[in-house]
Amino acid sequence: MYRIYLWVAAVSVACAALMFSACMSQAQQSAPFAIAFNFDTSGYLETCGCSAHQLGGLGRRATKLEELRQKQPLLALEGAHIVADKGSFQLFKGQIIVASLNAMGYSGLQLGVREAQQGKADMAKLIEGAKFPCFSANLLVDRAAWPTGSFVTEVAGNKIGVTGVSQPELTKEIEMPAEMAFANPEDALEGALASLEAQKVQCLVVCLEGNYEWVEAISTKYKDRVDIFLSGDRNAGTAKLDFKNDPPRMNVFDKGRFMGLLTVDPVFRGGASPAAYNVSGTSVKLGDHLADAEPIKAILDNDYKPRLKEMFFDVFKAELPQLFMPPEYCADCHKREYETYMKTGHAIAMKTLEDKGQLYNPDCMKCHLTYDPREDKIYSMGCVTCHTNITDDHVWQAMEGKDKVVIPETPVTTYTHDWCYRCHDPLNSSEFEAHWPQYINKIYHGGDMSEAEQAAKEMGINIKDPPPAH
Repeated sequence: MYRIYLWVAAVSVACAALMFSACMSQAQQSAPFAIAFNFDTSGYLETCGCSAHQLGGLGRRATKLEELRQKQPLLALEGAHIVADKGSFQLFKGQIIVASLNAMGYSGLQLGVREAQQGKADMAKLIEGAKFPCFSANLLVDRAAWPTGSFVTEVAGNKIGVTGVSQPELTKEIEMPAEMAFANPEDALEGALASLEAQKVQCLVVCLEGNYEWVEAISTKYKDRVDIFLSGDRNAGTAKLDFKNDPPRMNVFDKGRFMGLLTVDPVFRGGASPAAYNVSGTSVKLGDHLADAEPIKAILDNDYKPRLKEMFFDVFKAELPQLFMPPEYCADCHKREYETYMKTGHAIAMKTLEDKGQLYNPDCMKCHLTYDPREDKIYSMGCVTCHTNITDDHVWQAMEGKDKVVIPETPVTTYTHDWCYRCHDPLNSSEFEAHWPQYINKIYHGGDMSEAEQAAKEMGINIKDPPPAH
């Protein structure tokens, strides 16, 4: 009898040990993790620093990623739209972004419409240095499916399958090279999901590039097969930086100013593998409380900025307005207006770029500078930057002499929100939206300011109060 008791006790201990071992194994195999997701970087490498409280930049993103990695295992994914357009400068910036993603330890990059817009040869240059999968389930190159439709990775013991599709209708909005196209996204997604399911992945993640209605339709159709959707809807009026729980979906856009952050917790129901995942998410502001990470600063300082001047004089000067006249030439006839101009930030716009090390950055130059094609030099934005109602003839007459000037028929300047918003947008002038009538009053030197005056009343601000300092 004693031996029986010993045998039963031994069996009980062994069973308990096995159960404990299984639980420990289970915990080790699949633990909670996080996903960091960005979409629509649009070539936005860093904050230019011309105003306060700007968001975004690759250096800040790298700092935030490292901060997150100190707390939990992390999967970093980059959605489509890393560049804003095609062309040599966009390609150059895209290559810098890919090098930065390498330095940040990214796991994958979705190839979307803007990447495909580069064309076969330039897209190959764009991603040739990538140390991570560049994927798309429905991208076609020369009518053949892109070879990396999906990929599998492991984070915190979770076997994760990642794929992505783009909405073909987006290609109608841009000039797409003949050799590039996007196949039916649902057919492509069916194939990619079947492949990942055959590999017995535990967590399925799908990246979606498209408008609100399309993203809603795709995520609803596949919600029983997919654990997490990461989307990039940018449509004005419908697009929101938000997380939706059913199905779990994070939408992120806006030039890399925010990071989508999801917390993913495996749910076990008696088996060794997760039966489901609980997902929560939020948008994280990449604000100036985050320092620029040194590895990214090194890439920008050593590989990016030194080439900007060379690229400007080789490529970009032709894209700037060729009509130029120094503001001093206007002073003889427009003394008061000239004196007002000289007291504004517009008059020192070039120095602002020099101080920030952005002098030959084409993204900044379009607002800060004018180009003199005769001298092949750049200057601060001048009168003709804003006074586009001035004719070429008026400019050339003024340069020939005061007595040669014929007064334009419509010389009146209209001060409107939309005109100034071309440069003073939320990305580059964060205070402008809430105080634009005051900014306009600061530079006022004749003309129609009725829109600004009415707006000031509606906004409850005194138009004559000084606006916030940058």
